[in-house]
Amino acid sequence: MRKGCLFLYWSLLATALFLPLFPGCASPPSPPPPVAPVILETEQYRVVPVFYATDRAVTGDPSPARFYGDQRNDRVQTGFCMVTIPKARGKGEVPEPSGLKFEFSEDPARHVTLKKTTSMSEEKFLANLRRSAGPGGEVLAFVHGFNAVFADVARRVAQIANDLDYRGIPIIYSWPSQGELSPAGYARDETNIRWTIPHLTEFLKKLSSQPGIKTIHLAAHSMGNVALVNALVKIAGERGDDGHPPFSEVILAAPDMDSGEFANLAGELRKVAKRVTLYASSNDKALALSKKFHGYPRAGDSGQGMTLVNGIDSIDVSAVDTDLIGHFYYGDNDSVLADMYYLLKGVPANQRFRLTAKTFKGSNYWIFQP
Repeated sequence: MRKGCLFLYWSLLATALFLPLFPGCASPPSPPPPVAPVILETEQYRVVPVFYATDRAVTGDPSPARFYGDQRNDRVQTGFCMVTIPKARGKGEVPEPSGLKFEFSEDPARHVTLKKTTSMSEEKFLANLRRSAGPGGEVLAFVHGFNAVFADVARRVAQIANDLDYRGIPIIYSWPSQGELSPAGYARDETNIRWTIPHLTEFLKKLSSQPGIKTIHLAAHSMGNVALVNALVKIAGERGDDGHPPFSEVILAAPDMDSGEFANLAGELRKVAKRVTLYASSNDKALALSKKFHGYPRAGDSGQGMTLVNGIDSIDVSAVDTDLIGHFYYGDNDSVLADMYYLLKGVPANQRFRLTAKTFKGSNYWIFQP
């Protein structure tokens, strides 16, 4: 075996789906039980697998980063990705090649890279997801937001899973965002996020019906909350409140969603989730611009008061140190990642570090103190 190739195969490898990522690395002996979402580790980086479901159309380009584009597909396709995470990297960072550093190609030792994108049938996808989840049977499904391309979503979710030391299986649901930071791109994304709701709804229903998948966490960022909230409301309407919600933690990060619409729908979420957490910030410039564009407050903007719904933990994270836009604090900031870590462990808000209880118009919420 080539020096440095220390394979930590989990049960998915037993299906022989993964082709060697690097030539010259011989196959290891029988795989041990899965302990973390890592399938290859060297002295400089690790490779994290991410399962995916997407209604993006394929481009015809076989390269991993451009396998899926920005056009619609009338059916959901499924598969998995392999993402490299460098060890010499701070939590929350997703380093890319920089011309300022004379970096003109990706290097797994320095950059978060998408190395492989492999599609598979839904039947095969679900079978391998069940097998890979192992005895714990835990998954975290993530719905991205506006201005996102497939490769960036895969890289971001792998980074979050790695930084959270998440021991379940990360999944991305990727809808056909245009990946275009412009008014036209935003308008098309708003159309597509509504268009994808039936697809996401059916995917979540299938995911929740899988034997062996015991714990399903869900997370959405920005505009992705429109699809996730509406999908969960549809599922709640079909199931009713039987006292056995199919989903565990639901994380709504920086929702780019009309706060009034959110308040009208959010009460239904507790029928299908054990706990719902809303992260909002008054320093989110992307949501401030969205508010100006739409004329109404967004659910993820705490600037004029938190969006408060009975039964939902609303957390104001305005105090965290973020980038100039302040829209990606859920993955960029290590203190918010730490809060999410304990949240996914089932620790309630009143027992988590750095959260201070506050009251607004007679309702309780939480202030995050970094």
